[in-house]
Amino acid sequence: MELDGDPVIVVLTALGLEHAAVRRLLSGRRRVDHPSGTLFEVGHPPRGRFRIALAVTGEGNTAAAVLAERSIALFRPAAIVFVGVAGALREDLAFGDVVVATKIYAYHGGKVQPGGFEARPRSWELSHRIDQLARRVAADGTWSGPVAETPAVHLRPIAAGEVVLNSRDDPLSAQLRHHYGDAVAIEMESAGVAHAAHLNDALPVLTVRGISDRADGHKHEADEHGWQPVAAANAAAFALAVIAELTESQDTSRRHQLPVGAAVPRQLPARGGVLHGRAVELAELDTILLGSDRGGPRIAVITGTAGAGKTALALEWAHTTTEAFPDGQLHVDGRGFGPDTPLPTREILAGFLRALGQSRAAEQGDLDERAARFRTAINGRRMLLVLDNVREPAQIRPLLPGTGDSAVLITSRQRLHGLAVHHPVSTVELDRLSRDESVGLLSDVLGARADANPEAVARLVEHCAGLPLALRIAAEMAATRSQDSVATLLAELEQNESALDFLDLGDDPYAAVRSVFSWSYVALSESSATAFRRLGLHPGNAVSLPVAAAMLDTTIAAARRTLRRLADAHLITEPGPGCFAMHDLLRAYARDLGLRLDEPADRAATTDRMVDQYLHTADRAGRLVMPHRHRLSLAGRAIAEPAFADRAAALDWYERERRNLTEVFSLESAGTDRQRWQLAYVLRDFFYLTKHVDSWVRSHTVAVESATRLADRRAEGITRNNLGRALLESGREAEAEEQYRSARDLLRAAGDDQGAVDAQVNVASILRRRGAYEEALGHLNDGLAVYRRTQLPRKVGITLRSIARTEVEMGRPADAARHAREALAVFAELGLELDMAQTLNTLTRIHLAGGDADAARSMAERAVDRSRSAGSDYERAHALRGLGWAAALSGDKSLARTHLQESLAILQQLGATAADKVKAELDDLT
Repeated sequence: MELDGDPVIVVLTALGLEHAAVRRLLSGRRRVDHPSGTLFEVGHPPRGRFRIALAVTGEGNTAAAVLAERSIALFRPAAIVFVGVAGALREDLAFGDVVVATKIYAYHGGKVQPGGFEARPRSWELSHRIDQLARRVAADGTWSGPVAETPAVHLRPIAAGEVVLNSRDDPLSAQLRHHYGDAVAIEMESAGVAHAAHLNDALPVLTVRGISDRADGHKHEADEHGWQPVAAANAAAFALAVIAELTESQDTSRRHQLPVGAAVPRQLPARGGVLHGRAVELAELDTILLGSDRGGPRIAVITGTAGAGKTALALEWAHTTTEAFPDGQLHVDGRGFGPDTPLPTREILAGFLRALGQSRAAEQGDLDERAARFRTAINGRRMLLVLDNVREPAQIRPLLPGTGDSAVLITSRQRLHGLAVHHPVSTVELDRLSRDESVGLLSDVLGARADANPEAVARLVEHCAGLPLALRIAAEMAATRSQDSVATLLAELEQNESALDFLDLGDDPYAAVRSVFSWSYVALSESSATAFRRLGLHPGNAVSLPVAAAMLDTTIAAARRTLRRLADAHLITEPGPGCFAMHDLLRAYARDLGLRLDEPADRAATTDRMVDQYLHTADRAGRLVMPHRHRLSLAGRAIAEPAFADRAAALDWYERERRNLTEVFSLESAGTDRQRWQLAYVLRDFFYLTKHVDSWVRSHTVAVESATRLADRRAEGITRNNLGRALLESGREAEAEEQYRSARDLLRAAGDDQGAVDAQVNVASILRRRGAYEEALGHLNDGLAVYRRTQLPRKVGITLRSIARTEVEMGRPADAARHAREALAVFAELGLELDMAQTLNTLTRIHLAGGDADAARSMAERAVDRSRSAGSDYERAHALRGLGWAAALSGDKSLARTHLQESLAILQQLGATAADKVKAELDDLT
């Protein structure tokens, strides 16, 4: 029906407040009655030549479907728009935000099952031009709601059904997450409207919902807070802005009508399965390719590593935007990376010209002539060109439109920097999926089998490294083994020597991770390929520029150039300045290539240079972190000479590299035994300060094995002595004593009397903990005499502090205080912040033992400050513990509890065994 010559768009709402939000925006309203008694109000929107026919459906899909049928029969509208409020299913949606449904899921068929609700196997894709115009309006940001700040607009799937979601604990909530994990909002009418429209020649439908609550079934509470009217008003304003754009779009399309008989190509291949975790990238593409800037062709490049899902993203976006490009879509696989040779540009142009109805022109002329004919053929058209799997800029540069409203969507493993030099190119970087997104992809395919074993699914996700290709291969393998559990598949994978070999469906090179990676590798230059294989020998996922330079045996500048070339090929990433990363599957691929192509001596030399670089850099950092400690004559040399501005920079480097430094000890290379025991010795500085006990024990255990293989008794003795301290920090006193005594004997046999004394002093700390105070004090006094005689002031201070701790346990606080103060003076002269903090904590305990709360509090406050300066959370936790004890001694239990709770939080975060004691002390306070 046309009203006074104007076409009609039907706008439906479920609630009266939604109806009122639309009604107040219409002018010239008049009443139109349906024979059934349904009342429609017809009026003019603020902009556009459409008339709006407005009616209330009431709640529920059935009522909405009935009224949609009536409105279609009465008005024969150009489109139906449903406006209303909805509950958010995701935390990233704010109250008042607007959701435009890109897909509508019907989530319940009315049948209750033992495990919850049965999902209805129906959904509707909203891919008509009206949906795409909504994307344009959202991207332009030219509309406004009833409040000053324009709300965010999300183009995402929603769920619509007949059962209200009462809470997040409702069985329905779990079913929605399982079957429709990408749905962001929930309501009760749109599925009915979409179904009615589908049955009536696929009439265009747009659903616009304002977020009014968190889908917890308490809409009345949301209304009391004022969100329902605001959400309804926002949805109404956005919906009418889209309707106005629809008018302008139709007028524009009339001005750009193609000649009668002109070919309109529709070359898009079928899209893949459900796309997971790409909402941000889809929105980026909307902004780039559907934006309001019509100054010329818009070009987007989707780039990312092999298997990241670049083609799937491009096709998903292209399929959902078909109506935004009424003059057609052209598509080509450039074969840039794959088993076949890249497709020549001349052939691509010939195919496009034939698709545009110019068969003869497609066979004539050289490359430049064909490119000119192609630009002429698409001039004035609004088309989408999808150029998939591009090898290099030269392959597609002649394909780019010269003028007009067409858009170009490119995918490539290369970043195609050269293309952006002469063309306005926007790049969309496609990263790997997050853990939750990866789990969602597997769950979407495997259903209840994934729910039955979430731990196995999580492990499977880890092996697939967040790559959509690997995840889909794993999911397909599991799906074809319907009788096997996910755990069975996981067990097979973990028994396989290589996940690369396991993740292969066998009948298609495009469904094998190794094959897909190989197409990127063979495109590399010889030097870049060698660098890629060498980087595969690194034991961690991220490598710094200096370490990479050492592995590549080159300068920093040359290494940077090579790494950037690998990053451009998306075989590595650059997550931060001077840091380059490779995910597990690519690292396994690089390592496997190295094993097959490189000589063992070359691989060993690469590993040696890497370990040398870590060793010398760690030593340089250790000299700042723990000055006055004895230093070794180190093996090897550093390719890139390390330099740190100050102690803070050295500590920052240790923290960044801690995982890699620890992973060095997992290398299966006896040729690095000397470097490894020395690296363990150097790392003791950092581990002692930060109390990363697990890494400390692991590294030193391996280092003992290395020293033993070298038959170097002194190296073994030194390492066992430091391992003993690590075991003591982890609460394993008996094992610590065993290491200390073994170290003492080895060092005596090696002629290192000073080292033997160090080990004997450490045995004294075990004796003190056992209550053998006199024996402990004897060992400590013997050690002190040696250290004074050999003029080792730091060890003098450390031993004095240990004597003070023993004396306070013996009930001799005066002697303890005297020795602790002497130790403090030694450390102050040497400028050793950590040792000062430890000694102040010892003085705190001494004053507490003497019942002097004020003196104890003073020492503990100074210990807090020194601990911060030293960068030791562990000592700060003990200083806070001392403040808690001092407060308790003064009778202030509330303050005591506050300090002890802060101390407990730090110790628990560090995984320190002292946390249990502090917790017990807190319990005693209550």
